[in-house]
Amino acid sequence: AAGWLAGLFTAVGAIHVRQSGLVAVDVPMTFWFVVAVWAAVRLVEREDMGAYLWAGVLVGLAAAAKYPGALAASAVVAAHLGAGRGLLDRRLWLSGVGALGTFFVATPYTFLDFSVFAGHFSTEIDHLQQGHGQELGLGWWYHLRVSLPDGLGWMGLALAICGGVAAWQRTKGRVLLAAFVGYYLVMGSGQLVFVRYALPLLVLGAVLAGGAVARVGIPWRYVLLLVGLVEP
Repeated sequence: AAGWLAGLFTAVGAIHVRQSGLVAVDVPMTFWFVVAVWAAVRLVEREDMGAYLWAGVLVGLAAAAKYPGALAASAVVAAHLGAGRGLLDRRLWLSGVGALGTFFVATPYTFLDFSVFAGHFSTEIDHLQQGHGQELGLGWWYHLRVSLPDGLGWMGLALAICGGVAAWQRTKGRVLLAAFVGYYLVMGSGQLVFVRYALPLLVLGAVLAGGAVARVGIPWRYVLLLVGLVEP
């Protein structure tokens, strides 16, 4: 039930709908980011090398689509530690090698012309911190005040917060929250605050909102769903 509800919240998310028709890297990155989080959640119950390698490959594809996609690695680490496995576990390092290898295959000139990449990457970091001089404030406050409410609606955001509280009670839920918080803290740390930067947060927020609504019995579930879907 939570999955279907999350799909509905995503389908009407205003920013997600607006960006999906544009030829830009944010939507493909969001796709790979969310799939990487899905693969990380599976690691809570799966311990085989293949599952770890697959999660790493997906993180690499997310990063190749757009560098912030690498932040999906926070979910992989959270799943690994949440399952009671150590940092020196070779499966975790295999996942990291898979991520780097996939990133190299998808973006070879990042390595083959590393000096240019390093210079441009440093410029992008500075750009993220300084913004365009619009005085919109740090992304932490802007995304909370503008991007998330515009994408999910205030009711949707409230439901996502409730879903986050509920998710914290389970290991898999904490993996989802690690991905959300990790991305939010890094991408919100600067003055560059395009709403499209919040796309991964909006989709993960839709999952959390869907989880919250799914916990409510019928008919109130449909009431909450309707109210949550109308505003965006």
